[in-house]
Formats: sequence, structure tokens, C-alpha cells
Amino acid sequence: MAKRGLMVFRSRQVLGRIASGVVGAARRHSATGRMRTWLMACTAVACFLAACGPSRIEKKHGAIHHTDLGVTKYNVYDYDGAVAEFSVAIEMDSTYVPAYYFRGNAYLRKELFDSAIADYNTVIALDRKHAKAYNNRAIAYAEIGDDRQALLDYSKAIEIDPAYADAYYNRANLAMELGEIDFAIRDYTKAISNNPEYVDAYFRRAEAYRESGLYAEAIEDYTSTIELDPRDFSAYHNRGTARQVTGDYGAAVSDYTRALELDPTSAPSYRNRANAYAELREYESAIADYEKFIGLDPMGAEVLLNLGAMQEALGRYESAIASYTRLIETNPVSAEAYSARAAIHYRNGDHRRAIEDYSRVIEIEPLAADAYNNRGTAYDELGEFGRAIADYSEAIEMEPGFAEAYNNRGAAHARLRENSMAIADYTEAIRISPGYPAAYYNRGGIHFNLDDFAAAIVDFRKAIELDPGLVHAHYKLARALEASGRADEAAQSYSEFIRNAPADQAGDLERARKRIEALRGP
Repeated sequence: MAKRGLMVFRSRQVLGRIASGVVGAARRHSATGRMRTWLMACTAVACFLAACGPSRIEKKHGAIHHTDLGVTKYNVYDYDGAVAEFSVAIEMDSTYVPAYYFRGNAYLRKELFDSAIADYNTVIALDRKHAKAYNNRAIAYAEIGDDRQALLDYSKAIEIDPAYADAYYNRANLAMELGEIDFAIRDYTKAISNNPEYVDAYFRRAEAYRESGLYAEAIEDYTSTIELDPRDFSAYHNRGTARQVTGDYGAAVSDYTRALELDPTSAPSYRNRANAYAELREYESAIADYEKFIGLDPMGAEVLLNLGAMQEALGRYESAIASYTRLIETNPVSAEAYSARAAIHYRNGDHRRAIEDYSRVIEIEPLAADAYNNRGTAYDELGEFGRAIADYSEAIEMEPGFAEAYNNRGAAHARLRENSMAIADYTEAIRISPGYPAAYYNRGGIHFNLDDFAAAIVDFRKAIELDPGLVHAHYKLARALEASGRADEAAQSYSEFIRNAPADQAGDLERARKRIEALRGP
């Protein structure tokens, strides 16, 4: 069956959560993350203004007024207009901290990171305890690749305000980008501790747990995310991937189904659900989802391998061939598609076409030992034993531990009556893979043909021990025992063969009954 991979969503890789006076900014999907409301409230403004001279009062009043106008424009995403208003405020009062701070936020939204840093620098120079300015400056530093300074600023924000959940969250995000997953988990945990309803922190901690292979913990955090935001598509989808990895395919299907209710155009959710259905052997459902995936994502043609595998599982071999052919038309160098199509041709007895497809695999991947081995079996079926042996030898040269290739080459030698070479190959296959029942069975057959019945008996018995379902080994063992004069044991082995042999072996079944009668007498 084609290899199936999982697709997860990482859409919440937020740059950072900007502390600001902006109300109602979009969660997660903005370039710089969720905005924290921080409106400046000054209940003593009137007293302050009364203490100043008229010109100072007018400037301060004007600075506050233009800052308010800037915040209003910022709230409707008019960042250019907001910058203009904040700049006027700064011209009127060059020490008015909120104007610098909010202008820095607007620059950050406009991705003018150096300008944002300059404004945050001024804020910090005027107010050393401004935790939010440190947090937002860290975001800007991270954006220009200065991770060290970003970490220092996040840490300073936390030092100033140990309960600052956003700073922990942002520092955790940066730690994730730097591959420090354990550190990130600790910071997400601190963010959640300071804000138990911090939905983004639960989601991101779930991602960290999943990347660490801690799937139970990831599932728990995705669940917390869903409890806080029942319409969170990504949480359902990614919880499905975590459940799928742990083998809980039914629950994974439920999660992908809910994700698709929230976003019916999610191609990855169809693909992953198809994979889960396949594991549950619900092949019809898997096929329907693979078709949906292909319809939504024509560039994802590789999934045709999985679709073909499902069609094969249902015995729809022509449909499977059509799927593999579609993939080949899309990607003419897909060795996997040629190999899968060749396997069906071989199964259908169309060995020439199988050889053509395996040859194409070898052209694409000259070191594909499996392709040489498989092409060898097709040549074998056509009676072209010399070509078969050549292909098996190529496979062995590329992969010296390829037990199956040794076994197959031994069978080709046996058909050419090259018995010593056949025994040598079977013996090497057994040395490489001591639990290989077919190699014992085949070597036993050569020993039997050479009248070495004792060796044949040992090999047939070993083959049966390794694979009790190797029914014909009982028949061969019985013949070897009979030839050795061990009539009772032979009759017992013939009886074992009769009990287990399928009806399509009618000829051997009849011969076994007759041999039992002959051995036991009237």
C-alpha cells in the first residue's frame, strides 16, 4: 500500500501579540498577532492641565486629541492615517509616551520594523518600566532576525511584569522557531497560568507537545482550545492528526469531519480523513475522500497512489491502473506509480507490461533493487530464466542482504536444473533471514529431487514450523517421509495436508487420500 503522510495546520505561527490600545483586532491571523487593549486612562488630566501654562496646556490637549484620532484610525486598519495623527501628537508634545508607543505599533503593522524599534526605544527612554514597549520591540527585533535581542526584550518585559501572559506567549513562540521546544512549553504554561482562558497558548502548547511526540498532552491541549473556541478549525484538524498518529482512527475521523464542517474546502482534512478511513479498512469512504482531495488540490496528485491502493484493496484493479496512470501522466518520473501499476499487471498475468513498467522504474531509479527483483519474477513467469537470474543478481549486488532476491534466484537456478547453485542461494537466503519459510521449503524441494530425503524432511518441517499455513509443505513432507520408509509419519502428514488444503488443490488431495490408503492398507 502506498505510503500515506499526515498534513497538519500551522496557521497560528503568529509573529507576536502586540500590546496596544487597539480594541477588537483579529485574533491570530494578523501579521503580528492578537492586540492587547491598553488604553491610556488619565483621571487627573484636568488637574495636570490646570498646573501648566496656557501654551503647554494647548499642546498637551492637542497631543492627546491627535493620539485619540490615531487610535480610532488604527482600529479601522488605517495605519497610514494613524501614523500621521501620532506624528502630529509627537510634534505637539515630544515627551508624550502614548503617541510614540502607538505609532510604534502602527509601524509594526506596516512591517516598518526599524521605525517601530526607534519609537519603542523612545518609549523605553521615557519610561523604563514600560513592559509593553519591551514586548513589542521584541516582536520587531524578531522580525529583522535579531533573536538574541528579542529574547532579552521579552525577558525584560516579564521581569517588569511577572504576570504578563503575552510576553511569555511571544517568548515561547520565538523559542519554538529556535527549536527550543521544552523552553517553549514552559513559557506557554506560564502564559496559561496567568491567563487560564488563553486559547492561543493552549493551541501553541499543543503544537509543541505534538512536535515532541507527547501526543496525549497535545490532544488534551487541543481539546482545551476547542472548549474555549468551539469553532476552531485548526484545533479539530490537528487533534485529528495527533489521534491518528496514536492509532485512534475512529476519533481522528470524527475530528476531521468536524473540521470539514467548519471548512468544507480543506483539502488536507479530506486527505487525512481518507488515510484514517484506510486504516479502518473503510475503503469506499477513503476513495471518496481521496477524490475530494484531488478535486480541491489538483497539484496533490501523489495521493493517487493511495487512491489506487484503496481500489486494489476492493479488487478494482482496472480502476487502480487508471489511478496510477493518471499519476504517471501528471508526474512521468513517479517511480512509485510505475511500480504499483507493474504489480497489478503482474497479478493479472500481463508480465510483458509488468516488465515495461519495472524497466521504467529502473530508468528513473537505477539503484532500485526492488525493481530488479520484481522484474526478475516477471521474466521468471515468462520462462526467461537467464534474464531473471541477471535481474536477481543486480538486486543482490545493490543490496547484499536481500534475502528474497537470493530465494528467487535460487528458484530460477532450480528451473534450469542448476541444483547446487539453487541450494547455495537458498542457504544464503536462510543465513540472511533465518525465519524465511519459503527458502526452507524451496531448498527442501531440491533435496527431495536429489533423493536426499533426510535433508528434505528437516527443511519441510522447519518451513511448517515457521509458517503453519504453508499447506503444501505437509504434502512434500509426507512424500519425503514415505520415500524414507516412515509410513506412519507419512500418512499423518498426508492427513494434515488434507485437513488444511484448499479445494482448488483437488489433484493433490486425491493423490494424498490414495497414498494414505496404500500406506495403511485395507
